[in-house]
Amino acid sequence: MKRKRIVTIGSVFLACVLVLGFWGFKDGAKESPYVTMPVKKGNITQVVSSTGTLQAVVTVQVGSQVSGTIDKLYADFNSKVKASQIVAQLNQDKFRAAVDQAKANLLAARSNLAKAKVSVEDTQRTLTRNKELMKRDLVAQSDLDAAQTAYDGAVAQLDVNKGIRPWWTLTIQSFARPLMALSSRAPWMWVKP
Repeated sequence: MKRKRIVTIGSVFLACVLVLGFWGFKDGAKESPYVTMPVKKGNITQVVSSTGTLQAVVTVQVGSQVSGTIDKLYADFNSKVKASQIVAQLNQDKFRAAVDQAKANLLAARSNLAKAKVSVEDTQRTLTRNKELMKRDLVAQSDLDAAQTAYDGAVAQLDVNKGIRPWWTLTIQSFARPLMALSSRAPWMWVKP
């Protein structure tokens, strides 16, 4: 009797599994996402919806070689600008003052150079006079040595002043170039085309 009972329970369980499996398979076939159709020509469309932010493909950074206070502004952020258009003009007072200072320094260096040339000529005359007087034993050897030392010092000072002059000339040129660039155009900010 035990065996009959086990077979009956097993048969009922197997029947339940088969019935539930058939219903599940039958319902799954109805929900198939694929649609079959005969082959024909037509358009394929697919819609994609999305959110996000647009970015510019190209952005251009426009800058100045020098910095300073803006005097005049000819364009605004995101304004359309053309090539070689002046966007902003910087205050040029600081640069003009630097050029004026460099010119004054150049003038002082030229004055020092002229003074050094005169000093060389003067010490050379003194040295020549002392050499002639030394030949006649009218001056002491120490006076001749002092004249020679003064002449050598004046020549050295002249050489130093000749070396300084080109440096001041270069300084004026280095200040004048940015000033000319500022006068022509001085862009300073981001501009998107």
